[in-house]
Amino acid sequence: MKRLETLVNMLTESRTHPHTIRLFRRVVYGWYLLSVLLLAPSARQFWGPDSLIPLQPVRPVPLLQLLDLAAVRPWFALFVLAEVALLIAGMTCRWPRITALLIYVVSMNLNNRAWVTLDGGDNLMQIMLIYLIFMDPSLPDAEPKPGVVTWTNNALTNAVFLIARLQVVAVYIVAGLGKVTGQLWQNGTAIFYTLSVDDFTLPAVRSFVADYPLFSVVATYVTLLYQLSFPWLIWNRRFRPWLMALGTAIHLQIALVMGLFSFGLAVMSSYVVFFTDAKSAMVLATLRRLIPQRAPKQDQRIGTAGETDDVRGDGGEIGIALES
Repeated sequence: MKRLETLVNMLTESRTHPHTIRLFRRVVYGWYLLSVLLLAPSARQFWGPDSLIPLQPVRPVPLLQLLDLAAVRPWFALFVLAEVALLIAGMTCRWPRITALLIYVVSMNLNNRAWVTLDGGDNLMQIMLIYLIFMDPSLPDAEPKPGVVTWTNNALTNAVFLIARLQVVAVYIVAGLGKVTGQLWQNGTAIFYTLSVDDFTLPAVRSFVADYPLFSVVATYVTLLYQLSFPWLIWNRRFRPWLMALGTAIHLQIALVMGLFSFGLAVMSSYVVFFTDAKSAMVLATLRRLIPQRAPKQDQRIGTAGETDDVRGDGGEIGIALES
């Protein structure tokens, strides 16, 4: 009973990672903004009435597939403009849940119309959009006085934040188990064959792996070991920075060498949920210095808040998962 009471108190007393949630929100929306701006020059081909992309055979959620309707399709540009405007508004973290919900609806309409262009990174980011609807990104200074509403908000935010972390872990569990049963991964040749395919390599890289086959063997087993160990080691704060650094290197290679640009950036963006609150506060403070702006009072103290929040947000046990 006492353990349960401690757990409830930790969930409801305060939000454990307010700065990390704020940073994660901006990174996810930044990823979507980059994606839509890259496709915008060819918007008519992706979302317009003359698009060559076939309609999906079924519409399980009509609200999320409005661009499949002939009467709505000519207005595709409004969806694109609304997406850009909402994403920028969402990154300000004002009216967070309303903007998050609207961003999800508009993003899903654009994604469902251009469904053949989506990959695993898009799927991961779509799930994260749902989680962001339920996370409160306001800073500690902005928290109202304790009460049922505040406690409920804290519990919801903390629980969904933990679920977002578990979502990333689930991605690696599935990816790791899928690879470990594959013959090419077992014999160490998976990276060699992948980087030998014209569509997933660069000429210099293809020549390099052909001249130095040992490199591809090591890279194969390092990748396999990384994906199998991520679900367990990511909870250890001592290993976490090194693990995320290795993952960033792997996914930069996927983005820049293999050409799966949006996928690589999507996975790297998801790593933000594992930042400590103090680290996220430092990143946000750095961004504020690089991009001068008028901000609410609570934003002006972000560095100081991060230092105190780290004591609160990284010392407990819901465990390691919620508090680290």
